[in-house]
Amino acid sequence: MQASFLNNPQPWPREQGRTLCDGNSSFSYIWTHSGAKAYQTLWENPDSGFSQFWRAVAAEFHGLPGVIGGELWNEPFPGDVFGQPEMRDNHHADRVNLSPFYTNVTAAIREAVPERKNFAIAFEPTWPVGDQDTNPTSLLPSASGFEALPEEGAVYAFHWYVPPADGNLSRYLDARLADARRLRAAPFASEWNFGAWSEESAEEFFANVAQFESRGLAYTGWQYKNFQGALPHTDVNPTCTGCGSSFFYPNGTASRFTFAGMSAPFAQAVAGRVLSVEVTPLRTAKDSRRYTLTLHPTKATAPTEIIVSELWLPASNLDVKVSDAAATVRIESKLAGAKLTDGVAYPAAAKVVVNHAQSAGAAKPVRVTITAKQ
Repeated sequence: MQASFLNNPQPWPREQGRTLCDGNSSFSYIWTHSGAKAYQTLWENPDSGFSQFWRAVAAEFHGLPGVIGGELWNEPFPGDVFGQPEMRDNHHADRVNLSPFYTNVTAAIREAVPERKNFAIAFEPTWPVGDQDTNPTSLLPSASGFEALPEEGAVYAFHWYVPPADGNLSRYLDARLADARRLRAAPFASEWNFGAWSEESAEEFFANVAQFESRGLAYTGWQYKNFQGALPHTDVNPTCTGCGSSFFYPNGTASRFTFAGMSAPFAQAVAGRVLSVEVTPLRTAKDSRRYTLTLHPTKATAPTEIIVSELWLPASNLDVKVSDAAATVRIESKLAGAKLTDGVAYPAAAKVVVNHAQSAGAAKPVRVTITAKQ
């Protein structure tokens, strides 16, 4: 019965349908003939209601506080990989399926919200690898098959999970950034495995965050909270949506490991272009820690502002040096920590404010180094 349902969906009673859903991971449904055909039908018929859905969403939500736009589809499946084997090539599927689909949906959104600054649109390439069902070790291309995005100044969204993405984060991010530059788009890592559950994973998480930060790359992580997934996370089912790391344990208390991984200083405002960010690894910094932000100054008159969490080291022990000797430095302490939910917040932070004196456009980069000692 189960196989018949997957290949020939029928209007089963709610209880039986729920039972089937609870008995299978999401990938069990995506990698079916019916599921693949459904995706292909959608990609070929964006005006069958989906475009108007996004038009209504944009019209309703644009301009609201905290809303800058929307990502049209999360992890778009390549298409009918069984009936049209050429769709197993992600580059081909990006170009043939997603490009025209995205163009049609974008046109509908712009009918409602013409100005791009009022509602940005994010476009994500196909996911996962088109032959992952037969070749689980295949790697997802780090560059899309898009020849262009539907509009200039759009957002190029991508995910990082291993597998199917390259496990070398540095190489993967560099390739994605190069692809974004080719498409003249703003890169955005809209999802990656965010959090830690042990000392070892906190060290890895800390290093991964530094990789994103050093590239000035905007990102969000999966996931904020642990929600109950349909299946337990096991070796047999490693893709349980809702299972895994987050800021919280399943009982709602804060994860100290995730907090540790997020404890590095964060440049919330930079008066120039970020060239690099370097952070002393957690385990090698028992007595002191160092954070170095290297930037190229611009004509901006606003200061560079760096937030330092008390989890990194107490603000009273901070030493700040700037390679531009004429710059001025101010440390604001006793700031309120970031509240995540009732009873859960980051400890109070300090803010390092640097007012640059070096002339705008100067060739020499400026380094801001923050050292904290126990």
